[in-house]
Amino acid sequence: LAAFLLLLVSNLTPPVDPKKPAPQAYSRVSMVDGDTLRVRDNSRSPWQAVRLIGVDAPEKDDIRPALAHLEQEARRRLQETTAGGITLAPDAGAGDMDSYKRWLRYVEANGEDVSEILLREGLERVYRRFDYSRKTRYLAAEAEARRNRNGIWSDIAVTARAECMTVRDLFPKNGPEWWLDDQGVLH
Repeated sequence: LAAFLLLLVSNLTPPVDPKKPAPQAYSRVSMVDGDTLRVRDNSRSPWQAVRLIGVDAPEKDDIRPALAHLEQEARRRLQETTAGGITLAPDAGAGDMDSYKRWLRYVEANGEDVSEILLREGLERVYRRFDYSRKTRYLAAEAEARRNRNGIWSDIAVTARAECMTVRDLFPKNGPEWWLDDQGVLH
């Protein structure tokens, strides 16, 4: 009977896809900015850059003070939420690496999706251009930040973006990422 139950349970276990990397835990984490970090598994291994899947944070070199401040806040918050270590989870639809050789991963800390936290706080925005499995959740988190006017969706940040807007900002090569609605609100 025990052999039969063991056989039954082993047949219920889903097969492991050898092409898909398994989630990995890391305790050594270093911040690059609000959507990129570096990890290594021990003190002698090289650092590996990791780009958070599906999100974009304000850039370090933004000349607009309101947005430069938000980049610092996004980086600080990312560091704060990952201080106890992280788990990196892949997404088959997003690919393994980007063009800069950064791993593309979801970052989880204490059982929570770090990007979802930062999206709700308005410290990141959703990358709409690509497909990935958590896109619907991320869009809902961003919508909450917009409603609450958190972070990049605050009045001062929207004004800063609008004042420096160019045609390229409105119509980038792969479709609009930011746009003005008929009330002049930047999205």
